[in-house]
Parts: sequence; C-alpha cells; structure tokens
Amino acid sequence: MKTATINGIEMAYRDEGAGQPLLLIHAFPLHSALWQSQIAAFSPHHRLIAPDLRGLGASARGSGAASLDQYADDLAALLGHLGIEQATVVGLSMGGYISFALWRRHRERIAALILANTRAGADTEEGKQGREKNAKLAETQGAGAIADQMLPKLLSPNAPAALRDEVRGMIEANDPVGIAAALRAMAVRPDSTPLLPAIDVPTLVLVGTEDALIPPGESETMFNAIPGCRIVELPRHTDPRGNLTFIEGGDTIPFDIQRIYYLYDVPGGEWRGGHAHRRLQQLFIAASGSFDVVVDDGKERERYRLNRSYYGLYMPPMIWRELDDFSSGSVCLVLASMHYDRADYYYDFDEFRADAHAGHAA
Repeated sequence: MKTATINGIEMAYRDEGAGQPLLLIHAFPLHSALWQSQIAAFSPHHRLIAPDLRGLGASARGSGAASLDQYADDLAALLGHLGIEQATVVGLSMGGYISFALWRRHRERIAALILANTRAGADTEEGKQGREKNAKLAETQGAGAIADQMLPKLLSPNAPAALRDEVRGMIEANDPVGIAAALRAMAVRPDSTPLLPAIDVPTLVLVGTEDALIPPGESETMFNAIPGCRIVELPRHTDPRGNLTFIEGGDTIPFDIQRIYYLYDVPGGEWRGGHAHRRLQQLFIAASGSFDVVVDDGKERERYRLNRSYYGLYMPPMIWRELDDFSSGSVCLVLASMHYDRADYYYDFDEFRADAHAGHAA
C-alpha cells in the first residue's frame, strides 16, 4: 500500500500495473483489498488505482461529517496527485454512488464508467432509518456487529467458508467510526437518476442475479436510462438437444417489437447500413455466423463484433451505423421499435452529425 496526503488526510491506495488507468472504488463496508483478484488479472495491461476511502481501510478519517461529495473530491485529487487526467471509473455498490458524485463534480476525470451492483436512486425514508440504526450499531458494538449484519447480504448462501472469512476480515479491519460515517453519508445522498440521460461516456452496468441488496430490475432501469449502444445478453436455456433463446419486447429488450427483418447472402467484402434513425430503436443479432457493426454518435466511432446468437447489440436513436466483415453464411437479425418510416432516416452523415452535436433529431 502507498499513501499520499489528499485533502488534508493520509489516503492509502494501491497503484499497480501500467497502461490505461482504472480507478476502483470499493463497496461498503470494505476496503481496497476487495480488488486484489482484479488487480492481479488486469495489471499486465492496465494501471489499477484502488484507494481506501477516507475512514476505511488504512485511510484516515479526517474531521467533520463524511459525504459522498467529499469521497469524490478525494478521488479526483488522488488522480491529480498521480498525474492521471482521466480514468475508467469502476464503482461497486457504494462505489457506484460515489461514481455519480464524481460525475457531478469532476466529469472531466471520467473516461468511461462501470457501475456494478449499484443504484442511481436515493434512499427511502425506511432505508435512511436502517442506515442510522446500523451507524449506531457500529459505534456501540463495533465492526464485528456490522459484519454479522452485512455478510448474508454481501454473499450468497453457497459462498465458500474461506470467502466468508476473508470478507469478514475486511469488514472487521475497518474503524467503526468510519463505518458509521459512510452509512450516514449514503443515507443523505441525492437522487442521481436525473444524471443518467446525460452520461455520454462508454458505460457498463453489471448486476448479480442473486444480489440481495440491489434487485436486477433496478440495474435494468438504470441501464435503459443511459443512452448509447450496448451489448445485451439474451436469456438462454441450454439443452443437449439444442439451445433456446427468447426475446420479449419491453422486457428482455427496452422497447416493444414492431418490425423484424434480416440480412443474409451478403457477398464477401460488401457492407450494409450507412444511415442513422431519428426515433427508431433496434437490436442487432448474429443469428448465424458473424459480422461487425461500426457505430458513430457524431463524436466517437466504435466497432462491435457480433458472433453469438445469444448476444445482441442494442442501438438507440441518433446512432450512425455501418455493418461489414460478414462471414460466409452469416445472418443479421434486426428487431425494430417502429414500422418502416423513410422520414425517420438520416442518409447524409454530415446532416446527422450536425443534429447529433446540436442534441436533437431534426
């Protein structure tokens, strides 16, 4: 662990690897040791920055009440101290709440976002009362009592005993006063839902299907509110006799299906697309074979490779698309939210880009 004086406190952090930087923001009531496996896996190709938030792990508490804004300011200052202009920000649970605060206060520091097992909404009154109850529990009975409360929520019933012991050790290593401060900071956080449509960096939303704290439905709502293309994993039922994937409009995908079409027998070296839509939403699936989809939001271009029939590329309105590199025998299946409407198309990229920069569809 390294330390640095950040905003008046000694902040402990891990800094390993080289390459594109990732800022790893840990969950409550843990600390940066949570990320050891990820650091080992990604450090050969990335620079991993994993701090202990103030009052947790080996970082000092400082004076005054903690807040998510203070945590975010600390992280922005740490990046500055390390000479990092931008990083991919990975926020797990409470780390996701802090990621939203970082977006509000230090947008320029975020190159991309990974929001894992977190929510954008504020606490309910019941939730706030529960956090205050646990804050007082930490202050009166210590970190072990919080571990007793949290372990059934953090880990599945089938988690190995060794993992349970490891997570308990992380919780019990924390200062009870720091735990209480973090609970009270989370309780008064603002609703970040209004921020979601304005997030304009590549964003990945992750959720565990057995998460007891963040229901998958909340993550799906957050996922649907953040604009941009993203890969959607479709439901899959495996069977030795053959596998089954199904798609339900408005459930499996974020729109009702009004039209279906597919491309096939595309000659080698040919490409399709070369247009954008004002209002249409679509899902692209490689029903057979493989192909690439190149997308452009008027600011950046990205390339996606589709080669599995249980993955689809969701494409919102106002995205220019081109399809190329079709394999032999490939079939591109497209689900659309509207019937065909020629007036919904952009065929001129310059016109599309001008409207995309202006923030509207003409």
